[in-house]
Amino acid sequence: MDGLPFIPGFRFNDITKQNFNLSAQFRWKNGYSIPKVKATGIGKSTLDVDTVLYGEKFNITGYDPTLTYGKAKDDPKPTEPPYFVKFDRKCLSFIGYTKDTVDNSPLVTFRVRKVKITYFLVDDTIAIVESVVKVNFFLYYNS
Repeated sequence: MDGLPFIPGFRFNDITKQNFNLSAQFRWKNGYSIPKVKATGIGKSTLDVDTVLYGEKFNITGYDPTLTYGKAKDDPKPTEPPYFVKFDRKCLSFIGYTKDTVDNSPLVTFRVRKVKITYFLVDDTIAIVESVVKVNFFLYYNS
């Protein structure tokens, strides 16, 4: 059969072949059967170059499955806490002074009051507190 030309896609069986023994396919290591690398085929005939033995080795460690299948899931979107949680116990505090005119006093023409303004971010409320001032041994609330 050596002199016959091969037509692409067709193979001729060797009719003169007498040995159809199949060599052992596995070797034993630590009690486990491990497949052998096949170098010979049935009847100790050489394998042709079209078999898997001569193909390129597939590098499994360098393979990125996202190139083939895409991402399994989208990245999780960052969740923002609700408004009442984000601004809980947070406030803006301002200290200021107000100037009021005094009409009925010949000695004093205006009065300066110290105030503390607190703006609560949670519910958009404002608290205005005037400080206590001690004048002439009695408590005087700026009002």
